[in-house]
Amino acid sequence: MIYRDTTIVNNPIISICIPTYNQEKYISETLESVLRQKLNIPCEIIIADDCSTDATSSICQAYQRKYPQKIIFISNEKNRGLLSNLFYVLFAAARGDYIAVCAGDDVWIKSSKLKEQYNLLKKNSHISLVHTGYNKY
Repeated sequence: MIYRDTTIVNNPIISICIPTYNQEKYISETLESVLRQKLNIPCEIIIADDCSTDATSSICQAYQRKYPQKIIFISNEKNRGLLSNLFYVLFAAARGDYIAVCAGDDVWIKSSKLKEQYNLLKKNSHISLVHTGYNKY
């Protein structure tokens, strides 16, 4: 089932794809870190929950209701597995020229992360993939 507001951003430049499964402890912090990104271009946030058995889906739905113009929430009817959820659900729904992936238990620390990556890709057409460092807690 897809929860999408009809007033969602038109022609997004970046689609932020968030695969999630049983991540109720982390998903709010993940979404807050994505929403904190300072960016002056149209973005959409797509969350695909892979049939979680905890409160992950409810949390994601609450965020979609709070930010209906930014967030698309997809609730898979059966568990697909990470790669299928990512490629055949999230990437298939993405409408942006660029795709950013943030797992449902990850946090983007810098609020300028997405802007820096976008600027790098925009200025360097020979670069097709950007990855950042990470801290494991």
